[in-house]
Amino acid sequence: MKAYYVFIGLFALALIEMIVFGFYSQPLIPFIADLFSSPWGIVTSLDLVLGLVLFSSIVYLNEDSKKNAIVWILGIFSLGNPVAAAYCLMNLHKIRDKLGKRTI
Repeated sequence: MKAYYVFIGLFALALIEMIVFGFYSQPLIPFIADLFSSPWGIVTSLDLVLGLVLFSSIVYLNEDSKKNAIVWILGIFSLGNPVAAAYCLMNLHKIRDKLGKRTI
């Protein structure tokens, strides 16, 4: 299970680094306009939103406190997958327990 923590942590750090690189390389607002002018940009955006909705539903079902779940979900929709990775790092043990202690 330790390998999962390392993998998720490295993934989150790499993604954060790429987000910072993107912000320094190109302003976000003009990119969004370009993104939605392409059919693949729309598909990619919808794919991202669907993934965020699915992961948020897991968070909502996993959290004992619905207030905590809403805070996590707002973070996920605001900052994306780095927040989802942080959630995994902090709650992988709880998710594992709810799955019946399968090997993770």
